[in-house]
Amino acid sequence: MQKEKSSYKEERTDLIVGIITIVAVLALFVWLMVSVSNNSKANMGQITADGTVRRGTEQTFVYSVGNASIKDGTDVIWTVNGKKVAQSKYAKGQPISMKYTPDTSGKITVKATAGKYGKQTVIDVQSPQMTLVAPNITVEYGEKLPELHYAVEGLLPDEEQDYVCGGRCKVNADKLDAGIYTVEIDGDCSYKDYEVTAVTGTVTVLPKKLTVTNCIQKEYDGSNKLTDAQLQIDGILAQDEVYAQFDALYFDNKNVGDNKQIMLANVQLGGTDARNYVLEGTATGKITPKYIDLVGLSVKDKTYDGNVKAEIDKMGKLNGVCKGDSVAIGGLKVDFDSADVGDRKYSVSQITLVGADKDNYIVRAEQGDGKIRSSGWFAPKTLDADNE
Repeated sequence: MQKEKSSYKEERTDLIVGIITIVAVLALFVWLMVSVSNNSKANMGQITADGTVRRGTEQTFVYSVGNASIKDGTDVIWTVNGKKVAQSKYAKGQPISMKYTPDTSGKITVKATAGKYGKQTVIDVQSPQMTLVAPNITVEYGEKLPELHYAVEGLLPDEEQDYVCGGRCKVNADKLDAGIYTVEIDGDCSYKDYEVTAVTGTVTVLPKKLTVTNCIQKEYDGSNKLTDAQLQIDGILAQDEVYAQFDALYFDNKNVGDNKQIMLANVQLGGTDARNYVLEGTATGKITPKYIDLVGLSVKDKTYDGNVKAEIDKMGKLNGVCKGDSVAIGGLKVDFDSADVGDRKYSVSQITLVGADKDNYIVRAEQGDGKIRSSGWFAPKTLDADNE
């Protein structure tokens, strides 16, 4: 009986030792498997793409092999969705990469194999991007808009066409007054699998330029101011209401002259459509000399001398000179109408003016046209006894 108990105890001990041994072996196996798995994962590395991957755009894919030991010259095979697309040789210290242009959008499987090492990953290929760019144009008020088309940017070379989605733009305005308007893509655009972005443009409508066509004239009055002047303006569209409004106009100076510049700085445009116009350029005008009169002139009687020259007794004065002007008689010629003895009329000619404002005047005096104001008388000449 005692011997049986001892044998049972020995068998039980062996069983326990066996179980412990099996557990230890299993633990060691699991550790080894985990270790191998971890090393394998580390050696497999990863595949990355340099930026967003899009259909139709060449992309660089890089295979980072981690701590895998790969021999120089090992073949590197790249596949996409199971189809070989590239092959190269591994060079130590150099990245393993390939350039590839996806031809479809969606998910693709990219795999790189270098000897016994390899890695595959799923890449999400985005749709290509396309931008529709509306134009920026400038016109003058009243000009007809050209047909507006947008430009297409980002369209892949093998998919180019003149106008994707029609190519037209529109401006949402019934009438284009002077101002800035938005140019939009006309309608929604959907083209293949593209991501479409629209960029608006502008139409800038500049005011229409108006010019003055008439020549304004006045007689010299000592100032550069024009009162009661009328401006004839060219360029206003037939259906528009526009007019010039001003208190007065001004020459660039007060003096007599042709083609004189008239300043338009104080001229404003009025009317319901005035905002669509601008008065540009210059207006020209003319200031004519002012006529003044020489009054109070008289001559001396003289003894017959065989000529018509008359000697001035009183010079008289100029009547009509503008206040503040400097002008005076510098010289003149007075002649009787005949050299014969008798009551004679005289006339004034060759009048010369002096002074800073002399060129702004013309003098009127007796010229034998019924405007002679005085007369002279020739006394008979007395003969000497020796000449009798």
